[in-house]
Amino acid sequence: MKIRFLGATDGHVTGSCTHFSYDRKNTQFLVDCGLVQGEGNDEADNGRPFPFSPCEIKFVLLTHAHLDHCGLLPKLYREGFTGRVICTKATARLTLISLMDSVRHVKGLYSEEDVKRVRFDYIDERSDFGLSRMLPISDDLFASFSRSAHVLGACSIVLGWINEANEKVYIVMSGDLGNNTKENPFQPLLAGRQGIFGWPEAIVVESTYGGRVREKHFSDFDARIEVLREIVQREVFDKKSVLVVPAFSLQRTQELLFDLQFVFSKYFSAPDQCQSPFYPKNPWVNDFDGMSWGYQLNGALSDAIALLEPNCAAQWTEEIVKSAEPGKALWSFKEGAKHSIADIQKLISNSHTYPVDIVLDSALGREMSGVFRDELCRRQKKYPEKTVYRNRKMAERLGLKSEEEVDEFIQTLFPVANLEAVKIPVGIHEFRYETAFKTPRFGETQKRGCIVITGGGMCEGGPVVKHLEKLVASRRQATVLVTGYMAKGTLGERLISICKARDQGKPLPSEDLVIGEKTITPTEVTLKAIEIQGYYSGHADQEGVLDFVFRERGEVKEGVTRKAATIFLNHGQHAARKELKEAIQSRGEARQEGDRVVCGIELPDNSGFWYDLNTKQWLEPEKESKTDSLLRELLLEQRKTNQLLQRLVEHRGPLQNSAPKKPGKALKK
Repeated sequence: MKIRFLGATDGHVTGSCTHFSYDRKNTQFLVDCGLVQGEGNDEADNGRPFPFSPCEIKFVLLTHAHLDHCGLLPKLYREGFTGRVICTKATARLTLISLMDSVRHVKGLYSEEDVKRVRFDYIDERSDFGLSRMLPISDDLFASFSRSAHVLGACSIVLGWINEANEKVYIVMSGDLGNNTKENPFQPLLAGRQGIFGWPEAIVVESTYGGRVREKHFSDFDARIEVLREIVQREVFDKKSVLVVPAFSLQRTQELLFDLQFVFSKYFSAPDQCQSPFYPKNPWVNDFDGMSWGYQLNGALSDAIALLEPNCAAQWTEEIVKSAEPGKALWSFKEGAKHSIADIQKLISNSHTYPVDIVLDSALGREMSGVFRDELCRRQKKYPEKTVYRNRKMAERLGLKSEEEVDEFIQTLFPVANLEAVKIPVGIHEFRYETAFKTPRFGETQKRGCIVITGGGMCEGGPVVKHLEKLVASRRQATVLVTGYMAKGTLGERLISICKARDQGKPLPSEDLVIGEKTITPTEVTLKAIEIQGYYSGHADQEGVLDFVFRERGEVKEGVTRKAATIFLNHGQHAARKELKEAIQSRGEARQEGDRVVCGIELPDNSGFWYDLNTKQWLEPEKESKTDSLLRELLLEQRKTNQLLQRLVEHRGPLQNSAPKKPGKALKK
């Protein structure tokens, strides 16, 4: 078996594509076939011919639905591939949505017709499927899929084959590893990732965060919820700002919807409950004896009294005693006061607690959420009482008694995608699923804030641009909540840099910003930016990768050799790969009990050289003659021409059928 790395190598983190050649059965196949994104010369990189003949590829194993792993599949079909894409059903459904959306951005690389040519084989729909169970996929080739907890449906893949000595040999393709672990599934939706079972010859592992050790609180669900609660309290309720959340449509949007629902139902419900946006950690009444009571107010009561008519305000002030304690303002009614706890609840409710709209303005995010609705409720074939992907702690976190109640919650939170508009009440507030949402105008801003989750994770395109344009034009008080990575040079990254420089009193960048059809100078930016992407990272850090590589799962069985593994580091920048390599070497030298033995670490570059997994050596490239090179280019152009002709035929067919008939004489009855 030979392997070569054709993407996400040599310091790049996109364009994943690994090419395998099983010479014994004359079989070639791929693991992933992704777009190059955000790395300078994307259009040229993606438009290059494949360094192999697509018609010779028998099948593709797909780890997950991100475009840097699946985005070139339609191009692969367009240039001659006729095989199947083997993956989970969730990955297939999400991939199809992503590819249809990407047609608008790939500038002629492929069309919707090319996307429709993609043929999926749902590995988890097979009757004998089980997570981590080896299944035949071709002659003497086997594969198993296990959760990687990166996004819904994402899996690591173990590939097995029969070598020349008639022995079973295995290689692990990690795909992108999620931050969730089996021990700490802190991400609210997904179950923890699974590890490597057995002793493979080689492990190919991502290294996106190979040089980073995540702070512990970034892997704590309660800490994440508390940070989000504080932001909503301060920006939406206290400042009455518009909270704009640009979010990637796959996984990030759905996590934010869950988190916000959790925060609003627990802390920001109606004031007749024992929670309020103004006293998130305290009930309305701490000590109540019928006549006197006290509680922490954070200024809400005094603000509410200040809005009353003078005589009424004076009466309230007369009936209330204020005492100060370190870090607290404690208020009590005087003995014999005419007002009651119900009166103060009503007062604060009328003046401060107002309904907040939490809006999902993302057609793509809405469509993705429809897949989450179905797949998070799917059960395992072998264990029908267990779900395939859903976080096992969800019922406990939501305070629900059964998995059926969780199903109902999921179906409510993620309504079917084909409904035009959906409103979901949460206490006095409302979740709204709609497109073309209009943010409140300046006059309305003094009364209420709102939250808008919108498509366009880096603010380069999508609905987020129109929201930012309107907010900048109106000088509306607004805050951009950053939950994901912003590539250098994108509008999102430039907005953040301006906000940081302004808040730190540093010189502002000189280059103007183009937001939609509006051009503004950095001094005109009134938006505020808050970054919390550490809590929403979808990648394992260095410790998570080390755990994946070294932890042995499974018992040594008779006849099973406990092999040392060669580690290949891809899908990471140079510095990250180098630091991860050093960390693996250190861990290997100080080998802990139960650790896997590592016999070598390889850093593939972009040369495309083959590596022989049998001899554990890199092979010299075969020199291609000028004639062969020209023939290959000619065949490629011929395939493109044939495909264009086929598309023309497909296009003309309906047109001819719908052509108006020539007028003629009416038939006599």
